[in-house]
Amino acid sequence: MDIGIETIVAIGFGASVGALVWAVRALRRERALTKRLKELLLQDRHTGLPGRAMLEQRIADLMSEKGAKGSEPFAVAVFFLPTYDALVSTYGRKTVQKILEHLWHELDERADWSISACVRSGAAQVAALVRMEDRDTLKQNVTNLLRHCEFLEFGGTTVHVTIQAGIYGLGLSSATPEKALTHAGLAAQHGAPVQFYSTGIRDTAAFENRIESCMRDGLRRQEFKIYYQPKYDIRTRKCIGAESLVRWDSRDLGFLMPGAFIDTFERTGFQLQLDYYIIGQVYRFQQNRRLAKLPLVPISVNQSRMHVGERAYIEHMQKMIEYFGTSDGIEIELTETAFDFSGKEQKKCAIEVVKALKEMGYSISMDDFGTGYSDFALLSLLPLDVMKIDRSLLLAAESSDRMHVLLKKAIELGHGLGMKVICEGIETVAQEHLLLASGCLFGQGFLYGKPMPEEEFEAFLAAHI
Repeated sequence: MDIGIETIVAIGFGASVGALVWAVRALRRERALTKRLKELLLQDRHTGLPGRAMLEQRIADLMSEKGAKGSEPFAVAVFFLPTYDALVSTYGRKTVQKILEHLWHELDERADWSISACVRSGAAQVAALVRMEDRDTLKQNVTNLLRHCEFLEFGGTTVHVTIQAGIYGLGLSSATPEKALTHAGLAAQHGAPVQFYSTGIRDTAAFENRIESCMRDGLRRQEFKIYYQPKYDIRTRKCIGAESLVRWDSRDLGFLMPGAFIDTFERTGFQLQLDYYIIGQVYRFQQNRRLAKLPLVPISVNQSRMHVGERAYIEHMQKMIEYFGTSDGIEIELTETAFDFSGKEQKKCAIEVVKALKEMGYSISMDDFGTGYSDFALLSLLPLDVMKIDRSLLLAAESSDRMHVLLKKAIELGHGLGMKVICEGIETVAQEHLLLASGCLFGQGFLYGKPMPEEEFEAFLAAHI
């Protein structure tokens, strides 16, 4: 009911006091409701903090002032949680909301380069209107904030938080506040820790949206194909194992290499489902060879770092063994970055996961050793079976005597800890000779065999075991 002051005055002259009181109360209720609706439009629904509409209005006001005063150094920054779904499944929705609240407080109350901030919990975003004296300074400010928020503690639990930031300069065009936030959001989802918006990002975002729309149907239709790249004894050139790799033969997108879709899968958490599919296919391959009484070689399966914090991971891996009867011939390959030792909780969790996998009978391989993330604590605390030396260390050793010494010491270290040492990325005979001279007996690379589909790998095994 729309009751104005004229109505109240009329009632006051020609009606009872009770009617006048009723009209005044109705007017107050209407005004309170209107005020509450405005508040809801300006607040984030889950956190109660300022929402996107509020920030859009603040940007619009600033752009209006800027038009009157001339160009001003301002930008819009959007901070995005790329692993939002995985964080929710691991720590719960309330904890993730606390992460967004913490990020908002850092921007709104502590960052002197931030003017105003809002929360969009439904989009896993915090956005801010920020000062931009120059791109490099702003990028450094944002980078420092991401580092400061990388490990947060809630209720005694340390949470590793991956945040990506996108920036859109308000001086780029006459974009509306809504478009400025949208463009910054697209840049935030581009994969880099801090990214400025460009038209190329818009095109990339459109392709990533297509990937997201197709990936679940692609898994249901079994469009993801497993390729196998052989590992070999450099001395005898016999096949001693293989690494499983994935390719996506999409009905809608064509044939895609992992580089085209893995980042999107990691960002959305879909990589967890794909990992389970891949290891299931490798289990099936090994089981078929076992039933056919054919010789087996160990096959490594890459696992995303997100599994380290996944609640049901160990249970799922145990069920795989129960279904197929054994874990023989299955090697779990983890990169060094999967082991985050910056916090006590991460350290404890990583050790527990690897030890549990080892107790189940899985062989454990550390991938990408020597890429700059190495932590000797990993080698001393984790029951690792295989050390895979990254190709970059091999290439560096070809042209540097000092790097050659480091390569030899890394190989000696692996052997001294009882691990099999394999070097990946071998493409020349000279590299084989360098590795043999350094004490490495096993390798992987295009010189011996490229990744191949299952049928070709079956034939390859028959000729090279």
